[in-house]
Formats: sequence, C-alpha cells, structure tokens
Amino acid sequence: MVRNKFVLISVLIIFITVFYYTFSALFNKKSTYKIALVGPMSGENSSNGKAMSYGINLFLEQLKQNSEIDFDIKLVIYDDENSVEKAHKIALDIASDHNILMVIGHYYSSTSIAAGKVYQKAGIPAITASATSEGVIRDNKWYFRIIPGNAFQGSFIANYIHSVLKKKTVIIISDRDSYGSDLAQNFEKAARALKMKYKKIIIDSNTLDRDLDTIINQLREIKETGMVFIATHMPEAATIITSIKYPGAKFPILGPDSIASSAFIEYLKKKSFQERSIPGYHSNGIFAISPFIIDISGEKAQIFRKQFREYCKKDPTWVAACYFDAISVAAHAIQKINSHQPSNIELQRKQTRNFLNQMGGYEKGIDGVTGRIFFTNQEVLRPFAVGFFKNQKLISAASQYQQLSVEKDSISILKQILEGQTIDVNDVLMSKLRLVYTGIDINEISELNITEGTYLVDFYLWFRYEEEFMDAEQIEFVNSLKPLFIDNDITKAKNKNISLVLNQKKNGIIIRAYNVRAKFKNKFDLHKFPFDSQTLCIKFRHSKYTKDNLIFIADIIGMRQFIKNEYSRDVDSYSLSGWELQDPIFFQDFISNSSSLGNPDMINSKNTIMFSQFNANIPIKREVISFLSKNVCLILVMLITSYIIYFIPPDQFAIRISIGMSTLLTTAFAHSRLTQRLPVSYLMAMEHIYFGVYLLSMISIVVSVTIYQCYKKSTLTAIDKVLRYKSIKKIGYYTHFGLILHPTLSIIVIYNIINQYMPEKVMMKNSFLVLIPLATLIIFFIYKPFINSRSRLTKLEIFQDSESTSCV
Repeated sequence: MVRNKFVLISVLIIFITVFYYTFSALFNKKSTYKIALVGPMSGENSSNGKAMSYGINLFLEQLKQNSEIDFDIKLVIYDDENSVEKAHKIALDIASDHNILMVIGHYYSSTSIAAGKVYQKAGIPAITASATSEGVIRDNKWYFRIIPGNAFQGSFIANYIHSVLKKKTVIIISDRDSYGSDLAQNFEKAARALKMKYKKIIIDSNTLDRDLDTIINQLREIKETGMVFIATHMPEAATIITSIKYPGAKFPILGPDSIASSAFIEYLKKKSFQERSIPGYHSNGIFAISPFIIDISGEKAQIFRKQFREYCKKDPTWVAACYFDAISVAAHAIQKINSHQPSNIELQRKQTRNFLNQMGGYEKGIDGVTGRIFFTNQEVLRPFAVGFFKNQKLISAASQYQQLSVEKDSISILKQILEGQTIDVNDVLMSKLRLVYTGIDINEISELNITEGTYLVDFYLWFRYEEEFMDAEQIEFVNSLKPLFIDNDITKAKNKNISLVLNQKKNGIIIRAYNVRAKFKNKFDLHKFPFDSQTLCIKFRHSKYTKDNLIFIADIIGMRQFIKNEYSRDVDSYSLSGWELQDPIFFQDFISNSSSLGNPDMINSKNTIMFSQFNANIPIKREVISFLSKNVCLILVMLITSYIIYFIPPDQFAIRISIGMSTLLTTAFAHSRLTQRLPVSYLMAMEHIYFGVYLLSMISIVVSVTIYQCYKKSTLTAIDKVLRYKSIKKIGYYTHFGLILHPTLSIIVIYNIINQYMPEKVMMKNSFLVLIPLATLIIFFIYKPFINSRSRLTKLEIFQDSESTSCV
C-alpha cells in the first residue's frame, strides 16, 4: 500500500511538472506580428537583397533570445528584382494581406515610390534604409527612412568636394531615373551656391553600353575635369568606372551611397578582368559617400560587426547595418503598440505610423548601429561618412564632418564656413575633423590579477595621419595603472614602458609606431564567477585636441583583427592560462570633462570638453570546465559525503552527525577562502553552489537527528509493539526522504546554475529539467529494496533485544 502511494505521488510530480511548462507556454503565448521585407533577392542586385535579409534576420535571432520581449516577428520576404512593375504587384499583394503590419524596403527609390502609393492608399507603414529619392517620402505620410535623402546627400557631396577635396570643377554623370536625377539636381543646387563650375552628362541605363564611347569622348574634351561625380546606381557606376578609371587616368571619381559597399566591388570584378587579377586596378582611390563605415563607428557597431561575422562569415555592408537598424525601429514601434494589443489590423498599422511620427527629436530616438535614430520629416538627418577604396576595401577618408554639438555665435560660424572648417547642409551645421588611423597588435597578456583588476599587456601601437596635422600621437592612457603618455620627448626620455620602433614620412603621410609594455586596470564584474567573462581594456585619448579637431579610428588595413577571419589563432602568445580569448574589438568613443576653465561667466553653466577616446577591448572567457575540474572536486566530495549519511545504520548517530558537521565546516572554510580571495560586496555564482551544499548538509543533519529519535523510541520496552513498529516505519520514510531529496535538490541547483549563468548550454539545461521530475521515481525504485532490507534488519534487531530483555 505504501509503495503504491509513493508511486502515485512520483507520477503526480512528473505530471504536474510536464504540464506546468506546457500550459504556461500556451497561456503565455506571445503575439506574432508579420512584417514584409521587399528587395532584390535575385538578379544583378541580389547581393544587396541578401544584405538586407542578413541584417534583419540577425536582429530577429537576437530578438528571440531576449526574454524581456513578449512578442514575435514573422518575416515574409518578397523579391521585386528592383523592377517597378514587380514592386507595384507585390505592394498590391501585401495590401490584400490583412495579417501584414508593415513593410521594410524597397531597395531602389523607383520601386519604393511605385509601391509607396499602394501602401499609402492601404494605410500600411513602410521603412526603407536605402531608397534616398525625395519622392519616396514626399506627399506620403506612411513612408519613413532611417538614412538621409538625396537632398541632403547631394548638398553634402558638393560641400565635401568644395571644402575638403578643394575641387572647383565637377563633371556630373547622372542617370535619368528618380535616384540619379534627384541626386544630381540637389548637387547642382548646392554647387551653384558654392560658385562651383559643373557640366552634366545624362545617361540612360538601357542604352549605356553603346553610349560609353560618347561619354568618354565628352570627358576627354573637357580641359579642366576637376572631379567626376557619378550619380547612378551600382551597375551603371561599375560599367562607367571600368571604362574611365585605370592607373594613370586623370579622372578622380566620387560616387554616392550606391557604390559604398563590397557589393560594388563584386560587381566590378564581374565586369573587369583587371579588377579580378589586380585588386584595386579600377577601384583604388575612388571616393564614396556612405551612411555607415565600420572603422569610424562606435562600440555598438563593432559588436554588430562581430555578431554579423559569426552569423554570415563575412563583414557587414552599410546595407546590412542600416536594415538591421530599420527592423530595430520597427520592433521598437511594435513593442509600444503591443502593450495596447489592438485587435484590428488597420488600427495596429495606424498606431505604428503614429508612433514612428512621434520619434522626432534626439530624446525620443533610439541608439542604432549606425548612430542615433530619430526622424526629422520622416527621415534621419546626420552627416554621411566619406571613404575611399584601397585594395578593394572602403576606408574612412582622413577628413570627415560631424554635426556641431554645441551652439556657437554666428560670427565664429561664418568664419569657420569661410575657412572650410564648417559647412551648412540643408540648415544642418557640420564641422570638419581629422582622422588618425590607429592600430594595435597585441603581443602578450600576462600577470592577470582578477582581485585587483590589473593585467600586463605588451603591444604595438601605431598612428597614421596627414603631415599637416602635427602631434597627433601625443596621447595619455586613461586606464594605465601608473601615469603613462606619449609626447615629443618620448625618444629622448629613458622610458621603460614605451619605445619608438618606427618613424616614417612618405607622400605627406606620417607613420609612427611604438612598443608599449605596461600594466592596465579595469573593473571586473564577478557576479557570474566562475562562469564569468571579462574585458581587458586599453584606453587612451589625445592630451590636447578635443573631438572637434581629432578622432582616433581603427586602422582596418593594418590590424590583424581586420585581415584575418580568425584573429585568435594568431595570439597564442597571450599565455593566459585558464582563459579563452575572444576576438578583440577596437572602436572610438568620447570622454568628457566639465570645467569652467576659470571663466567666471561659466561657473554656473556647463562647459563640457569632449575628447576622442580609442578603445581596445579584449574579451576573455573563463574555461569553466578546467576551473570546475580543479576547484569543484571538494564540493563533489562534500555532496557525496553528505549523501553517504543516509546509508549509515540509524543507531550510529555519532558517525552521522560528525560527517554532517565536517561537511558543513569544510564547505564554510572553502567559502571563506573564496570571499577572502575575491572580496566583493555582492553574491557570486560560486556562492550559490556553496549555499546549496549548506542546505543539503543541514537537511542530512536534521534527518539524522529525526531518524535517531525514532530509533530511540523503537528501542523503548515501555511502549507497545505497535508504536515501536511505527517508529521503525518512520525510519524508513525519513531515509527514503533523504535519499530522494538530496539528489533532486542537487539537480535543481545545477539546473538553476546552468539556466542563469550558462544559457547557451540549452541541451544540458533541458536534460536537467527532465531529470528533476524523474529523479524521485528513479531513486525510489533503486533504493526501495535497500530500505526495506534495512528496515527489516532494524526491526529484527530491536525485537530480539526486546525479547532478550524481557526474558532477563
């Protein structure tokens, strides 16, 4: 009877556990929202379509892993092949589908304009991250874009050519479609205001191949070429460039965002045998305007690059980054409307559009991979990044523009505009800044002290910059253990930590390289110890120039991080035993200081001075298995020892208690040693393991005391045999209880540790989850015969002693 009850209870526990998770999944079912992605998934522009889907799918994968998000997004992909006719047909299909909330795309401006009319009529919000024609959002309140349009881009290009490249004459090669004509018209408007000379050559993509000779002859007839601005899509631009750009050609070229990606290089290689055999034959030196260049971006962009490489095994283009941001904006809007959960799809679409309209102003925006995203008249306005191709890679140009961060008086702004230091693009003031290409190659990391947060790093550090920008490498390390800096006297001083190893000047470019060996510090987070990951940082800033004059960016053509796909294979000399090194991340951000600078007028106002700070973050992950094999053996011994107590006869109370107390004290001693070695004010994951051992030890002690009390009752001759028999049965029950509870609690503790600190171990976590309800039943059947035999033996011994006593 007892056995049947126990089996019933065990089965009930399994039933409740399994169905708890099943019903909780059903009742907590997330709302699912369908989003349509429309782009060139096939054809000659398929590389851009794939980049769109890669960026979006990477975000959706991360969204699934975010436990705080209570909705799902289902992506429906359509292929418009950059065809206006197909885009219009797809838009009609989307409009007829009452399950689609919004649209991401299209890629081309022409397809976006055609489809946008359908979306506007049907009341479907759409977000593009590539269609830059003004006609996309003009008179259409349902279309948004997260990059600047052609009005901004055309004006920006004209100002850059005039103020940075110092060209006064420009040849514009423009396509007849909405993208090319829109871009060219806005460029002309800005060029006229800057009093630049220009000549326009209009092409037709349908007849381009047979018109090439005419275009080349027109260019040759122009005496003062100045700059060639190609305002066309990528295929047309590649075709033109292969005809007019070759080593020794007199045509310096600048293109818009359409050529600022690796897809352009791939298309160029298809068109030109020379570009395939000699990398950079046509592309070297071509300037391109881009919404996003990885080496000039911040930490979030570098993390995105790392995640994208793990996901797609290649570097992201600006298309992937911008569409990653587009879907993040869409998810942000869905998160807001999801709390209201309107049942009507028309109402959901309207609320989504209204929320996007409300994302106006810096404070209401979100931080994206490409920067801060907030809408101004349905588009994001911010300076473009300017790059040039070298060895088929797009590298940030030495001079960039950034939006003015502080208000200045009109006289100083006018002076800076006349000097070319500030430009006005569609009422957005931007100041010019210099870039210093910075590279770090790590040689060795040693003397890691987790308690103090210090580590010794040996590395090469180099700077590359234009000769006119002197003293660019005068820096101070922000997180060095002792004051550490580079100045003009570094070669004269006997500095043991820094030595100059290269000083080169060539073609107006200065390269200086140093060998640095010094200790640095960082605050380590030990909440997850020993399942923790830490970051070793090297940070420095210029000692004099603020961010308005200089910023440090990662040298992507010089560092191993950007040359090798598997950087960690080249860093075996790091020699950090017990740690696994991850790919380093290099990025620039800003460090600020607030001071009145002694000016009485500024005492009660904020005067923030911001410096560009270069960061080298080296993530390291503790080798958990190695650590546990060396340090958790004691805990396993304690668990096994405390479990052995239940196999000791009930009359051996002294042995039971001594084992239990020894386990408790030994665990407390190990715990004390850990807290002395890592003195932190919060609980670490390892301490949760110790608490689990404490609990199991206390349970074994309490059960031992209870069993002994029952045993003492069963030996008393003053009570009848029924009560003595009940006491013996209780001994069996309590022993069963301890034998089952001990491993069950151990499994629960292990499951919680894995679930909280090792979420990537999905299979292991699920295995322990299944073991929790099964442990009771399995252990019961394993130890039932042993407990029964022990109870019979105990009963026999007690009654034999009792009868002997009675006879006496």
